[in-house]
Amino acid sequence: MRTPAEPALWRHVTAWMLSSQVLRGLLIALVLYPFLPAMRTWTYVKRAASIAGLYIVFGRWASTVAGSGTIEGWLILRPEFTAPSIVVKAMMEGLVQGAAFAAWVARAARRPLIFHATKAAAGESVKLVVPFHAAI
Repeated sequence: MRTPAEPALWRHVTAWMLSSQVLRGLLIALVLYPFLPAMRTWTYVKRAASIAGLYIVFGRWASTVAGSGTIEGWLILRPEFTAPSIVVKAMMEGLVQGAAFAAWVARAARRPLIFHATKAAAGESVKLVVPFHAAI
């Protein structure tokens, strides 16, 4: 693993961290986008619970990555990396991240904002719908 203890290797991490997180966000948005019309009909709690479940279960616990908080990791990693104290901490980290992520996305996925404006010259009312990405 690349760590700050090895500055030559760590430079790669610092150089690519922001762009890799932007890419990660775009991939998540791309996958969730087809579900947006359905999610907008759900309550906030249902949206948050569904997104949290997807993120925590698929993205963390059931992931095929051999990490301390994954089922795959329990099977493959050495015992010193899968001690119960480490596994519980890793699973709790995923739970907190998933809950925070789901709360934010569920709020942003609400129905589009609708504003009413009046055309000054014509005196007629128009409805302006702000798309999802602009409402965030």
